[in-house]
Amino acid sequence: MAYRCMAWNIRQHGKFPPPVDYSLPTTYYWPPELPLDGWTLPGVMSSGAAQVMTNVHYVKPGERGIIVGMNVLSMAIARELSVDGVKVVAITLPCTHPLAGAAANPTASAKLLLQLSGLDPAAWIRIAGSRQRRCDWRDLSHAYPYRGFRLWDIPIRLRTAVLSVNGRDRIESVTLVHVKPDGSPIPGSERVEPADFVALSGRLYPLAELAAVAGCEFVYNPELSGHVPLHGEQMETSLKGLYVAGNITGIEIGLVAMG
Repeated sequence: MAYRCMAWNIRQHGKFPPPVDYSLPTTYYWPPELPLDGWTLPGVMSSGAAQVMTNVHYVKPGERGIIVGMNVLSMAIARELSVDGVKVVAITLPCTHPLAGAAANPTASAKLLLQLSGLDPAAWIRIAGSRQRRCDWRDLSHAYPYRGFRLWDIPIRLRTAVLSVNGRDRIESVTLVHVKPDGSPIPGSERVEPADFVALSGRLYPLAELAAVAGCEFVYNPELSGHVPLHGEQMETSLKGLYVAGNITGIEIGLVAMG
């Protein structure tokens, strides 16, 4: 692939097709992983990979798994896996880590879940979330039970984190630990949970390298989850004839990406 004469051309077998007047990159998003002890074992994957396996290839990622990270994507994928007959043991937090950031903080995760409740199609969840949003999120994370609550019969555990992924040749179990409201582990609360896959759901970023290599001007917008190509109302970038659409312009709404 090369950028020539203000347009991207796809080259196949060493030949370029006829030049075009306009180009429209519609790239997807990038879900960075949440590093865990043992995350290189077979059976550890991104939540997007679990979704593609299930929805596109009709293959279960496993029979019994845990989703790490609380955001709108992990909630949606947990529901899809459950409907397809996969046992989702729980949705938990990652352990505190420099790359985990706010994703490992129960208070920040509680705040995000309450914000997302307003987008739920179920009226009772929207109403409950609206009432809870009036509370102090710090008080909510302190009062949140370790056993969590169930949504679609899936445990949502804001006070539990995955400490490590265990196994020899592939995943056999995960070690869970209770955490304090600031996300720090509580010594002596570790327990082992059998599992054959783990799906990691971190923050999403626009996959905008194609536009960057082309020379588009970029702007940083945290509400859109990062750097996005500068574009006008007609979606044309700073390069004449080069337009953008899709996740390259930002991850839907900020709530989707702030997990």
